[in-house]
This record gives sequence, structure tokens and C-alpha cells, in this order.
Amino acid sequence: MDIIKNNPYRIIGILSNATAREIQSRKGKITAYAKVGKQITSEFDFPLFDSIVRDQNKIEKAFSAIQQSKEMLENSLFWFLNTNSFDETAINYLRNGDKEKAIQIWEKVTTEKEVTYKNYSCFNNIGTLKLLGESQEDIKEGIEKKIKLIESDSFKNFVHSVAGEAFIIDNQKQVENFINDIIKQFQGKYSNADTLKLFSNCNGTIQKYLSQKFTEEPVHNIESQIERTKKKRNENKINAFQFGLMLHENTKADLTLLNSLLGVNDLKYKVIADNLAKEIMQCGIDYFNESKENKSKEEYLENALTLNRIADSIAVGKLTKDRAKDHIATLEEMKDQELSEAIIVLQSIKDLYLENERNIRQQIKQLEKSDYEIIIGRKTINHRAVEESIKSSIEWQKVNEMIVDLLSDNNLKKIKECNKEEQKKEFLELMNWLKVNSLKSTPITAILNKYKNIPPKLPFKIISSDITNTGNKPLFTKFIRYIGLNLKIQVTEEKSVTLYFKYINPDGSVKRNSETSPVGYSRSEIQKLSINTKSINLSGWGNADKCTYEIGKHRIEVYVDEYMIHSKDFIVDLAPSEKLEIELKKAEERLVVIKNFQYFKSEFDTLNSQMSNIKQWQFLRSQSDREMQINEKQKQIDSLVKKADNEKESETSKQQSIINEIKSKIQKAEY
Repeated sequence: MDIIKNNPYRIIGILSNATAREIQSRKGKITAYAKVGKQITSEFDFPLFDSIVRDQNKIEKAFSAIQQSKEMLENSLFWFLNTNSFDETAINYLRNGDKEKAIQIWEKVTTEKEVTYKNYSCFNNIGTLKLLGESQEDIKEGIEKKIKLIESDSFKNFVHSVAGEAFIIDNQKQVENFINDIIKQFQGKYSNADTLKLFSNCNGTIQKYLSQKFTEEPVHNIESQIERTKKKRNENKINAFQFGLMLHENTKADLTLLNSLLGVNDLKYKVIADNLAKEIMQCGIDYFNESKENKSKEEYLENALTLNRIADSIAVGKLTKDRAKDHIATLEEMKDQELSEAIIVLQSIKDLYLENERNIRQQIKQLEKSDYEIIIGRKTINHRAVEESIKSSIEWQKVNEMIVDLLSDNNLKKIKECNKEEQKKEFLELMNWLKVNSLKSTPITAILNKYKNIPPKLPFKIISSDITNTGNKPLFTKFIRYIGLNLKIQVTEEKSVTLYFKYINPDGSVKRNSETSPVGYSRSEIQKLSINTKSINLSGWGNADKCTYEIGKHRIEVYVDEYMIHSKDFIVDLAPSEKLEIELKKAEERLVVIKNFQYFKSEFDTLNSQMSNIKQWQFLRSQSDREMQINEKQKQIDSLVKKADNEKESETSKQQSIINEIKSKIQKAEY
């Protein structure tokens, strides 16, 4: 702390209760050293401080700073004095660099003790050491020790020992002076809020003084900012939106400080907060009117809303707050103006078309009843021509021109950002009706596509997502009933939002229920979001009795206002045990094939054919030769039979081993 480290008593090298004779003696000695360029040391150059350079200028200033009693007193509060044996011992420890031992000695006579004529100097000395501490807790304790001393009856003993008995004591004034010195020391080091915490254990009188002290500057800052903004706004209204934002930003810290010091119920706070809110509100009004008059391409309505919402959050008084809310309500209505106008125009086109259709069909009915040749069947109604007549009953080219002009890119964006979900749903239904019925639907299709590609203003951010299944089981067909989606979110605005979902099959088709699914989607649901909402757990799609999902890669797409905001892929597969069952069935079928298979069939056919030829009569062949040939061939057949049996037995054994292994895997399979 600079007021201690550069204390005049430290520079001179004496204690603050040194006598006038000691001060003069020290002055003569230190001046003499300085004149010849020598540095003089002091027994009070405590090692806890950095070394000090005593030049002529510093020395002169130091002695000048203790000429008056008032200055002597104020400087003494930030140095040490010696009035008793405790001080003597503790100061000796400080000389030797043992700060902790010195604190222990002074704490014994000050902790939970009252200030008396015997220990007042101990309160001052330990307070000085604590003010030099690194932690805010130490500094806080040092302040408390000092103020306890100043407010005590024994403060007069302190004053008399350092400033003389003629000094008139004003304890409260001296407390205020001490506080002013402390605040000055902490400027730039601690925030106002942190500085106030250092005095949190002080009494109500001190708290009141601090409140006045700390509110003067922020009140002045806010009032100055309001006046500067008002002047800039009057000179340049088209930039009033930026002026309003800057005013809010430049006064935010000061207003927060005033709130913490005074509270919202304090009259001074109400006045300054309402005046600030009024100027921000007026910035919004002037900016909106000027922008509208100049047909600005900025989002001036949304910008004006932003300023009025800021004003509403600042305002305290009922009149100011009600005025801000009225402005917000008016602007919200105007914000939806494009949507309302679009619905009116689209509905009028649809109504005209339907009216034309009714009239044409009514004319056909009358014709069918009144035209004799039609009645007797000589003539027929060309119904195709009737439908074409209905379709062309409106000048679609003019309709398209009107729609293109009405639904500009800017207006489409405003409609998308509108919060009136039912009206937006009506708008889309009318646009889709127009697309289906118009003879020239290309512009309508283009507008719809533009609208779908505009990102919605979401009241939440998606952090992550997880696919869910009934019972939290794996996505195997044997377990799947309902598959859903859990979205981990961060809510940015409390409101309701309608979410639409598409469950995409592996072939790209969308799962739908013809009776309940919205057009183009699988399902939808409304979610009411609060600031505490951390996740959206979307109910699943499926069947309670069986799996309705094909094996393969699926996807869930999430839409808000026709715009896809998220997608999540998932794989549906057979359980390992199911795959093994299929493998087992194939293996068992293979075993049956092996058992029924005739090995070496072609060889058998050859040998049997040869045997048949041998058994036939042959010219000039004896009976004994014939029998010998038959026996030899039979031996070959018997050998092949044995070989075939061995082969079948080997293959059967191998296949049975495969079957046994599969059965073992099925028993061990987790799923």
C-alpha cells in the first residue's frame, strides 16, 4: 500500500510518536548525509519493505508532510508507534524480519479486546501490518482494527501521542478521512464492489457514508451519458439505435453498482434508472420513426423492440415501465403486420377462386336441368372444359405479380421470425393451396422454397442428441418398440415452440400415419421451454407389440417452421443371438444336405456302368473270366462305398461341430 510504503515517517526513519526533539535531531542528521550524497539508514527500515532511496527531494517532502497536526495524525494512522512493552517487543521482531511473530504479539492484546489507553497503539500497529497483507481478508481486518481505534474513546490518547494535545478530535470526521485515504489507495486495484466488501463488517453510519461516497460518481456518469446521448440523438436520429445501445453498455456497470448500494426501492435509484430507461426508449422511438420515413432496409422494427425491451428491464417506476410495455406491445403488433397482410391477400385470392368455382358449377347444374337436348341425351357437358374454366377463372399472372411484390425476401424473413405459430401455419396452408390450384405456380413454389430455407429464430441451442428406445435397450429388432430422440439444449428465450419430425426409412421414404401425421412429416409436438429446461425428450414412433423398423440406416430429422434444425442417424439391426439363430438354421439345413448327399456319384455311375457291361454275354469269353472280372469290379465298388461313407462321416462330424459351436455362442450371447 503506497500510503504506508512512502509514508513520510518511514522516509525520515522514525516512529510516528517521536518527540519534536527526536524529529529535529533526525532532520539534521539525514539532511547532512543527503548533502554529501550519502544514504542514511534507519533502525525502522524493516525487511518486510523494499529498500528505500532517500534523496533530497523526498526528504524535504517528508518533513513538510508532518508540519501540521492534521497531517501528522493522518500519516501516523498508516505507520507504527511505540508506547508499551508489547510494541517494543513486536517492533524488534519486525527489525529482524519476523513479521508473523510481531503479529502474534499484537494479536494477543487486540483480538476480541476493547481499545484502551494501554493498547491503542497495538491496534494501530497491527492494523498497519494487516493493511500490507496480500489477501483481502488481511486488508479487511486491518481496516476494522483502524476504524475500531478511531471510533474508540482512547483515540484521544493516540492523537495526543502523535499530533499533540491541542488537536481537536472529531472521530466521525477522522473515520471519513481514513476511508477516503483507503479508497484512494485501492483505485485501479479493486473494483468498487470488491472495495465495498472490505468494509462489510463496519457499522451503519460507515455504510451510509460509503453509499454516498460510491454513488456520487456512478450517478454523475449516468447523468452525463444520458445528456450526451440526448444531444447526439437530436442531431442524428437515424443512428439513434446505436446511441441507445451505447448508452446501455456505457451505464451498465454504474447502474449495477447503484443497485447493489441502494436497492431498487431507493428513490435516488428509481429516478436515475427511470431517466436512463426513458432516454433508451426515446432512442428507439426516434430511430423507428426516422427509419420508417426514409424506408430504411435495416431491421428497424426489431431494433426498436430491442431498445424498448432494454428500457423495460431498467425501468423501476410504474409509469415508465408501463410506457415501455405499451411500446413493446405496439411494435409486436406491427412486427406481425407482414404476416397478417399476407394472410388477408392469400385468403381473398382463395375466396375469389372458390366463389368462381361455385358460380360455374351452379351454372352447369342449371344447364343440366334446363337444356332439353342435354336432358334427352343429345348433348353432353364437357367436364374437362368445366374444370379448365374453373382453373382459369382467375388472372394468375396478376396474382403472381401481387404475391411476388407482397412476399419480398425481407417480408418472408419477418414472417419467419414472427411468434404467432397458428397464423404462420395458416399462411403456409394458403400458400400450398395456391401452389396446387394455380395455373402458373412456379413463382409460388419459388417463394415457398425461399421461406423454407430461411433459418428460424430458435429460443434454444442444441448441444447434443441421443436416440432413445423403449427400456433403453439396444437398437435390435427384438427390443425395438418406440424409437425417440433426446435433445440436450440451452434455452435462450422462454417460449413455446412447435417441433416437426421426419422418421426417414433406409429407402428414403418417410414414416407417416395417414390419419394423424402432419403433411410431409411423421409427427409434431409443442414444447414449452423455460430457462431451466435442459433437455427435450421427444416421444417415440413405433408400435407397442412389434418392431416396425426395417434393418438398415434410419434418420430422424427435426424441423421448426419448415427448416431442418437437426438430424440424427441410427442403425437398426438383428440382435447377435438372432443372427446366430439364422446361422444355426442354415447350418442344420446344411447337415441334412450332407446326410442325404451321395458322395462320388459320378465314380459310382462309371463303375456300375462298367459292371453292367461285364455281366453281359461276350463272345469267346469263358465263364471263369467273366466271374473274375465281376469280382474285381465289385471290389472297386466296395472300396468306393467305403470311401464315400468315410467322407460323409467326416463332413457330418465337421458340420455337427459347427452347429455345436453356434449353439454355444447363442447360449453365451448377451442379446
